[in-house]
Amino acid sequence: MTTKLSPHKSEVILPSGDPTLMVGWRRGKAISAQPINLHTDTFSALAEVAKEALARLSASRGRPYEASSALEPGEEHYVIPIAGLPSGSETVSFPPDTSTPAMSDLSSEPTPVALMVALGAVAEAVPLSADRLAGGTFLFYGISYGDGVDTVTFLRKHDPTQSLRRGFAVFSYGDTLKRISKPDFVLENDVDLVITSTTIFAFNKVVFEMIMSDVRVALQQVPQLAESVASALSTAVPLDGRSQEAISLVCSKSVSLAVRLRSLPARIASAGLTPEKVRASMVSHGEDASRLLDTDGTFNFGEDDVAAFLDVIEGRWFEDDFTAEKRRADRLSRR
Repeated sequence: MTTKLSPHKSEVILPSGDPTLMVGWRRGKAISAQPINLHTDTFSALAEVAKEALARLSASRGRPYEASSALEPGEEHYVIPIAGLPSGSETVSFPPDTSTPAMSDLSSEPTPVALMVALGAVAEAVPLSADRLAGGTFLFYGISYGDGVDTVTFLRKHDPTQSLRRGFAVFSYGDTLKRISKPDFVLENDVDLVITSTTIFAFNKVVFEMIMSDVRVALQQVPQLAESVASALSTAVPLDGRSQEAISLVCSKSVSLAVRLRSLPARIASAGLTPEKVRASMVSHGEDASRLLDTDGTFNFGEDDVAAFLDVIEGRWFEDDFTAEKRRADRLSRR
């Protein structure tokens, strides 16, 4: 398997051999995944999904993942090195075929590293039975090619036993999975993630963030992150206790704000902030500096102004050159 990366293009070569089809679910803090026995008449449909995903990957622009960014649908994808992802504390389990897939705990998503282990080892697990497929509730399914070391997996966060809503190929599962008109398994014609041994390519930001432990970790770390922000500001523009508490309360309820908070100390260190600079910036954007700063040059604000504080430090505010409309750097949204 070959992966070629450039600033804008990603190319993955599909390994030879027959596909492996798997389903996965959560059991408490563990990820469970099992393969499904396949009839050879399913191979062409599975290959079609894989080839379509690789064509889409090659035709769209690759870009690094940033929490505050957004993908242009159909034109861009994220390129995320697996080595840079946190491992989290989740584990992977491969239950015997006699157990029953959990019908709950499906809102908690697998961490990337644990998911990689599951995808790499699933071929060695006991195949899923037809009864379990019919009676289970699943978090995702995946199509894999390769030998477990050099593997490419096409993952769709979807329960394949649900309705026919958008399926393009449907199957029945007895001793092996066979293509029929009345389905037991719904295969959709697009995927959310393409996963190699080194890289995750994401077409869907929401799905990637759901399986990215960094999102949950960021929420858990908000008090420490707020403390780091206060420390970074201590010699520049001090942050009073009320403001730090407001940051902790607001950001602990919002994934997007929590992730932004993580990168703030580095931004503060490079921006050379002073009370005068902050005031001048806010005045230049038509804002009252007292909204965030008190007369002593200290950040002093409540919960309602936490988002504005983040915007100011990150430099997100600007004005339309022609209409003078106040905007923020969030897809031309108005302030």
